[in-house]
Amino acid sequence: MAAEFLIEHEVRDRDSGFTWYRVRRVVMLVVTTLGAGFVTSSAINGAVARSWQDCRVGGPGEGFTLLLMFIPNAAIVSLWWAASSWIGYSLGARASTAVRWMVISVLGSAGSLGFFWMMMVWLHDPGGNVSSEYCRPENIPPWWPSWIPL
Repeated sequence: MAAEFLIEHEVRDRDSGFTWYRVRRVVMLVVTTLGAGFVTSSAINGAVARSWQDCRVGGPGEGFTLLLMFIPNAAIVSLWWAASSWIGYSLGARASTAVRWMVISVLGSAGSLGFFWMMMVWLHDPGGNVSSEYCRPENIPPWWPSWIPL
């Protein structure tokens, strides 16, 4: 009885064009893009907070400021990964699965690293005439690599 129901249900799903494969692919896409956005946003907030702490330029409201920036940062990076995934999937039959995953990984990682660098350039220094005797010129934290400009 149960097997007949499952077979009948599969036939109905196949006839309507609905496949569980598509649902799983969409769920995987949503989970991975949100995960990448969360990880990148956490890295940005951690680096900016450490920069402000090491250079002693932050104030008592820095935690709330970083909290307000966490969600937009995660959303932007998630959208970037979704766009990278769309580009990778749009290659379709022209490319193998390995090439599509490579395109998604390279585009997504490059976008995440670029966004991380852009946010550090913008937020490492609170602006104004605030200078810190604890950091190098222009309030660049001592742990930041000198070969990456800020």
